[in-house]
Amino acid sequence: MIEKTIIHISVFPEAGKTHSAEGDISALAGYLKALLAGFSSNMEFKHIVLTNLKSKQPVNFEEDGVLVIECWKRGSLTFFWSILKKIFQNPQWRIVHLQHEFNQFGNALTLPLTLLLLVYIRLIGRRKLVVTLHEVLDPKLLTSDFLRSVMIKYPASITQLIVRIYYFMIGILAHTLIAQDKAFVQILKSQYFVLAPVEIVRIGTTSVTPPPKNMSRHRWKLSENERVVLFFGTLDWRKGLDCLVDAWQLLPPDFGKLIISGGTPTRVGHTPEYRSWRKNLEDHAKQNPSILFLGFVADEDLPSLFGAADLAVLPYIVPQRVSAVFNQAASFGIPLIASSVFSDQAASVMLFDPTPTSLSKKIRGALTGQTQDLRRASEDFRENNSWQKSASHLSDIYLKLN
Repeated sequence: MIEKTIIHISVFPEAGKTHSAEGDISALAGYLKALLAGFSSNMEFKHIVLTNLKSKQPVNFEEDGVLVIECWKRGSLTFFWSILKKIFQNPQWRIVHLQHEFNQFGNALTLPLTLLLLVYIRLIGRRKLVVTLHEVLDPKLLTSDFLRSVMIKYPASITQLIVRIYYFMIGILAHTLIAQDKAFVQILKSQYFVLAPVEIVRIGTTSVTPPPKNMSRHRWKLSENERVVLFFGTLDWRKGLDCLVDAWQLLPPDFGKLIISGGTPTRVGHTPEYRSWRKNLEDHAKQNPSILFLGFVADEDLPSLFGAADLAVLPYIVPQRVSAVFNQAASFGIPLIASSVFSDQAASVMLFDPTPTSLSKKIRGALTGQTQDLRRASEDFRENNSWQKSASHLSDIYLKLN
């Protein structure tokens, strides 16, 4: 059988890791690593990842049949030329798949260069081009208040125009676009008038068995008898952390332990606005000794972190069609609750309104009467959304391009 080579442009974890490092946080890294693992039984394809440098010297390695080549620098405008040089040096590479996020290559100045990169790949290099749009922004959301809240300082009218042009151009240049939800497809077609066909390939799940609870609790110095609630993900105001801390304050002092773990968002973590918000959140949380801030948690510690928890909570306040963290929590099969912004993907038993009162009530109910129902809902989601299913659909898309 002749292998078909697929070139992926994306951030990617270091050798032996499943997620990005603390100073290079991106959900794309873990996403692509897990997706390519879903191809493990498919011998039709050879996957090569062109990824970002993790240090001054590039490190290339092969892992689980995937060749990883570090060749571009995140935050540098030279990323454009570094990627093109690799592709043009290898004319046998016929299919190129860009895993796209607005901040993957750096700040807003990289956006026009991203379009230029696609122009060269499609029109000059004559390659088949696939683009996965991990975020599809509804232009109606791009108000002045929203942009200010996510620390984007451009006027709303200019931002909307740039985003419209950007999506439209990607829709012209790509042979196939991939979105992760049908609502994203509708936005691309009705709001941005993209011309390329759009396929849905959902974020997948992996079946993971965490260590026994007593071992996990010992690792984190937690009592075996106390209730433990876990938030895991990037520490960002959009994730509803203020709501979560306020909700926990409404519970009895001896109710249990709340663990807040996760890294700092790469795009805004250095800004004064983010630092001020983060300090206020942590200062507020310190008033309650039962709230534990862990910060960034390394790959090897994630199983015991989830194994120590009785309940995972996603209190997001911004509409979330897809979430890698939701899928990751479901992968461990632990009881999971999520705010109503997840209503299109989560079972109704998991949902609560993103207010402190509703969330505190949901946490109490989840740990005193709904634990088994929530566990079953989490396991059902895991079974119905495997990475193997996502990889199989993507295989069909690649085959159509040849």
